Amino acid sequence: MDSPQDLSIEHIWQDDLLDRRADAEFLIRFLTNRAKERASQGRTGSYVLNIDAAWGSGKSFFLDRMKRTLECEGYLVASVNAWADDHADDPLLSVMSAIDVSVAPAANMNAKVQQSLKTLKTTTQRIAIAAVKGAATQLARRAIGDAADLIAAELGAGPENQVVKNATVSAQGQAQTLIDTKAKSMLDSFNEVKRSVETFKRQLDDLLKKALDKDRERGPMFVMIDELDRCRPPYAIALLERVKHLFEIDNIVFVVATDTKQLRHAIGAVYGVGFDSFRYLGRFFDRTYSFEAVSRQSFVAQLLKSNPIPAQKISLPPNLIIETYLAGAFDYFGLGPRDVEQVYDILGNVVTAWDLVLKIELAVLLPMVIGQQQKLSPALTSDFSRALAELAKANEGNPAGWEIRFTYNGLESVSGNSLFNDFVGHASNDLSRVEDSHVSAGYSRWVQSRFHEEFSVLYNNTFNPRKPPYSIIRKYPEFIRTAGRLVPTKDN
Repeated sequence: MDSPQDLSIEHIWQDDLLDRRADAEFLIRFLTNRAKERASQGRTGSYVLNIDAAWGSGKSFFLDRMKRTLECEGYLVASVNAWADDHADDPLLSVMSAIDVSVAPAANMNAKVQQSLKTLKTTTQRIAIAAVKGAATQLARRAIGDAADLIAAELGAGPENQVVKNATVSAQGQAQTLIDTKAKSMLDSFNEVKRSVETFKRQLDDLLKKALDKDRERGPMFVMIDELDRCRPPYAIALLERVKHLFEIDNIVFVVATDTKQLRHAIGAVYGVGFDSFRYLGRFFDRTYSFEAVSRQSFVAQLLKSNPIPAQKISLPPNLIIETYLAGAFDYFGLGPRDVEQVYDILGNVVTAWDLVLKIELAVLLPMVIGQQQKLSPALTSDFSRALAELAKANEGNPAGWEIRFTYNGLESVSGNSLFNDFVGHASNDLSRVEDSHVSAGYSRWVQSRFHEEFSVLYNNTFNPRKPPYSIIRKYPEFIRTAGRLVPTKDN
């Protein structure tokens, strides 16, 4: 019989479309056992794991579900959204704020934990203030220098301005003296700040020992850091430096989610061409874990299972399975999981709003929805079709192309692009003229049959010559753009 904890974990991972639960369970066992191994070997310090995955691979979803699983198993977990906090002066405050939130329940139950947390906050503020003062001194020094240059440029070099220039130089010198005095004062307090850092480590270690009581919480404590690669490069660097130098204590594990390739580029932009950002990041991470590539077929199957598309609203070539069709399109266009999910969401919006008896032609709708999601304005033109082909190349999609195999008067094989273009060609004419078009290809005959059915269902095969019967397909672009403006309010 399942325990309440097992049922809770099942609920946590119920919308795991990328099948990441096994990754999380493995990493939890690895990290907790690695912490025990290090302790038994007398190795001290924190442990930092980097979750390396490209944008749109579900890193935020994974960190959130791993955090909730850890909490369900009785671990203390702090959660940091680095991108949301990169306006702060010092990332130390962001990390400590997250730890504060995590430890607060234990502090409410234990006076000793509460006092340790209060003392640690004081030290944290002292270190953060010292960092801000140091930055402010450098900023002031630079600002005065820049101001003097501007004054000199405005006044010119003529002798008539010499008195003003002398006054400017004198004022600059006095201001510089004040800054130098302040800088000396800060240098004099350097040892005090250094001692504060050591005090911080001791106090944090003491806090965790008290908070991770065996009767109440399990160790180590986990700190999950997300969205680091979206931060301003200086802030991302500062956060890593803080983790490395201030949190190097026992009983704490950091799990940092990044698109490491993009993070390396960002760091390289700060330090210049030729800087070895790969080795630099290696200073901070003990291990890097990469997700296994996700099968788009299985991902699409999960999407269809969790949010089905009503078959009665969709038209596809005969005997073609919608799961196969969608996965083939996403492979061809090289779309990642987040892109696939967004395309599917727009597609679902269109299907939900569709209230005509006539079915939606998915062979037309899907390429246009993909274009909408990829910032290509959908249109029933050959230019749009060419733009889609270029998009597939740019995204390094399936080089074999987008093959669709179905049965219509025999086995048929055609590219998704050709099928789309056939619909586009007929949609440029009114429905009464489709009868005059004679084709030999089986897929073209099937496309014609779709227009014939529309002419019959919507117009009963008759029309007023002064009002030609155009296909509803012509309205797809506007419909898709409207549906694309419906966006989820919660981003997983």
